[in-house]
Amino acid sequence: AVVSTQSTGKNPNMDKGLETGVEGQWKDASYEGWDVSGGDRALKIEKHVGCDPWPEEAGVVYHNVVTTYFPGTRSQKIELQNKVPTIVQQLKGGRKIQVHWSVWIAPRFDCRSRFGASLAWEGGDLVELESVELSAGKKWRKLQKVVTLDGCLDGQFYYTETGSDSQFWAGYYGVKILNPKITVKIV
Repeated sequence: AVVSTQSTGKNPNMDKGLETGVEGQWKDASYEGWDVSGGDRALKIEKHVGCDPWPEEAGVVYHNVVTTYFPGTRSQKIELQNKVPTIVQQLKGGRKIQVHWSVWIAPRFDCRSRFGASLAWEGGDLVELESVELSAGKKWRKLQKVVTLDGCLDGQFYYTETGSDSQFWAGYYGVKILNPKITVKIV
């Protein structure tokens, strides 16, 4: 059974409730749905600065997340009980959660950067979805993977992304992150 054909995550580009700040700069009204670490300046919302425009395949988007020289991390708790009330009984009965994950990333044209994504759950091992070093460039690329969460018996897991520039430049020159999507199937 497919639990969700849309992203089970909330506010993927962190732009829900975004307001225009002084001189046309974007300021965050809310990181609704995300826990952000790395300081208040580790992540920023922008419109494809220093890279190619967003690919059509990424869908309709208005903003992407960008990182700075200081590693920025954002994570989100995915709770499947809200979508499938019988999930715990199904998982304890031997069924498993299969996660279909994808995200778009791009480096800045003049700066190397790094990106990582993972899944974790209570009592389980960390599942690394991707860890990549990006050379300077402008092209967006889609990362995707399918994993099965063995032993996730309560229908809750955490999705985490980490990124930074790898040249330690002051400013937002790190990896650009767009539209993370998690679709879940019970198998």
